[in-house]
Amino acid sequence: MKRITLLSITIFLLSFSSKAGDTTRFYAMPHLNLVPKTGQTAITLGLDAAYSPLYRFFVGASYQQIVNKFMPLTEKDNRKELTSRWGGLLFNYQLKNNEFYKIYTHLGVGRGVLDIIIDEEGALPDERELYSYLQTGINFDVLISQSFSFSMGWQYRFVSEIDYKNVSSSDIAGISGQIGIRYMLNK
Repeated sequence: MKRITLLSITIFLLSFSSKAGDTTRFYAMPHLNLVPKTGQTAITLGLDAAYSPLYRFFVGASYQQIVNKFMPLTEKDNRKELTSRWGGLLFNYQLKNNEFYKIYTHLGVGRGVLDIIIDEEGALPDERELYSYLQTGINFDVLISQSFSFSMGWQYRFVSEIDYKNVSSSDIAGISGQIGIRYMLNK
């Protein structure tokens, strides 16, 4: 995991350019992710917001959480539901920028929490599992107007070791598809 993190950060740092002319300085993007897992699909809602201190490079924050009923198939009690929330730092680099579309690379690092709740009770559990994550991906944005774009992409999330009841790291890590609307505030 350390090697992947260092490699990703190095690629971002080496891809800086001193060109001027990119005017996007801030963006906010609500998004929906579909995460296929063991014959099910976890649906997550999230929000990314980032500021551009350097040409084409964005630094910000990201937050996501599972919004549908989801439980690994290894769990036999169908009253139980897995909830997960995660958030952290977000780094983006804009690879391509023209008047029709934009392409962004994505790197997120942070912490998450897992809970298992029983539907009937709805109470928060006594135990929680914390995990760390590294998420990398690419987004393709089609411009709708000067300030809005429709974003779609793929991401892969790596997580630290998890051993929480019937949930393992492979239930949380993996590839996801993403769609969203990016609001860009320009100079």
